[in-house]
Amino acid sequence: ASNPEPAPPVNSGINTGSGAGASLDSAPTLPTMPIAGGGDENKNRPADPPGKPPLPSAGPERAPSKRNSTPQEPVSGEAPALNGKRRVERSVSTGSSTSSKGEPEIKAKPMEGLLRGWSEPSQTESQSSVGELDDIPSDASPLPDARPILARGNILTRSSLRSLVMKKWHSSFWARYGPTSLLVFRSKDDFEDWLNNPYHSPRQREYLVKARLDFFGEMKKADVRGFKMTEIKLKSYDKKGRPVHNFKLEKWTNLGVSLVAAFASQDLAEVEAVRDAVSQSLEMCPSHGLRNIDDLLVKTPSEKALELMGNSKGNSKGSKDP
Repeated sequence: ASNPEPAPPVNSGINTGSGAGASLDSAPTLPTMPIAGGGDENKNRPADPPGKPPLPSAGPERAPSKRNSTPQEPVSGEAPALNGKRRVERSVSTGSSTSSKGEPEIKAKPMEGLLRGWSEPSQTESQSSVGELDDIPSDASPLPDARPILARGNILTRSSLRSLVMKKWHSSFWARYGPTSLLVFRSKDDFEDWLNNPYHSPRQREYLVKARLDFFGEMKKADVRGFKMTEIKLKSYDKKGRPVHNFKLEKWTNLGVSLVAAFASQDLAEVEAVRDAVSQSLEMCPSHGLRNIDDLLVKTPSEKALELMGNSKGNSKGSKDP
């Protein structure tokens, strides 16, 4: 048999120093070099042969992302990631809140605390905050100025004719607005809505006020003598109900006296607070809120007899004078 022909030389593109026609059997073994940051599978990776452009490096291997890592703050104008949000479970009974991780959240202040610690904004601040809203109707009334609110509180009232006749008390909220005015609302929510809602028309805002007592404005009328309050008394208006501390507000005119409103509460401090507010308002009015009403007072028969005797003596002296 004839000897097999030698295999044709293969040009591998590698300069081994023995010419371009060297065979694969005589090709030297390529050196190996470790890859930075690679694993065990990359330790024996052969180096790039000379004359061939190197492969792009993948760079250091990135650490696997942690599920509970702190989310980065989103760029402005970009929506935050959904997995970055934390669901808050609020407790309705206690008012506290906890996150999904069990971390305590900031407890919201009750509405009473917000009202006590509330700083009244100025008129310019109220107008600037309303001006930022674009959906306010054209017929909306401006927000009331919060600075004249001098006192406020809860109270039971009888201000309508029906409630005065039926002697039925209604839960209300009062506010001394300015030095000589008292506003009565059906609830504290109506008071806050009247004060802070910029969408109400003038008619809607005025409807929230259950009763408006303008003592100084009433004293300007010629037929009005003024206002008078009764003393605080403890009285039970229901056979099964608890007695309440109450007082009445009367309006005196040239025609006589009429009942304007009545205020009551089981808490004596609440009744004293609204009575002090009315008293301070009347002190700012002419004649301290009440002009002379001697001619309107009902006199007993003995007082009328003494007055007639005094008048007759005066007439007799006048007749004796020359």
